[in-house]
Amino acid sequence: MLHLALLTMTLAASQTLEREVNRTVDEFLFQLLLTPTHHAVIISDYVPEGAAVLHVVNTAGEDTALFMFERGLFLELTRRERRVLIGHEVGHLAPQCQHLWDRISRELCADAVSLKLVPAEDVSAMLSKSIRMFPYYPARQEFVIRFAMVQGARPVNREVKPTVVRSAGSSPDDWMDCA
Repeated sequence: MLHLALLTMTLAASQTLEREVNRTVDEFLFQLLLTPTHHAVIISDYVPEGAAVLHVVNTAGEDTALFMFERGLFLELTRRERRVLIGHEVGHLAPQCQHLWDRISRELCADAVSLKLVPAEDVSAMLSKSIRMFPYYPARQEFVIRFAMVQGARPVNREVKPTVVRSAGSSPDDWMDCA
């Protein structure tokens, strides 16, 4: 009997989470004026990257967006953190992010778009948490770069001296990073 009660509670929590994620995806697509012909949300026990979006356009020009999120990850995140992650994945569908070839550019673009959907403080907090969650290279390096981009929206202290210096008698293309 206890197993049945636990299963019922788990299913109810899962359905609540799925409704929240579906509503948030719909809200963000609407805010960005993105209208894929079809879209679906899958919350699964295994999504290798934790979250992903698959966007396919057929020969007739109809597009389908499939948003995938790992259930375990979502259960560890607060509602605000889930909104940041969803905003980032929806951001990948923005036209300016569609034709970028390298991964880091696509990720930076999706972060920039997500700043239109959720507060910058929430994005910064989520990226900071991600840096702690992924202490290994290259994931950590990517999150540090993304965090720096989001933080770049804040005022810069102009009194900081540059770290790149030129040595006397060097060519204009020679430099050394002293940081």
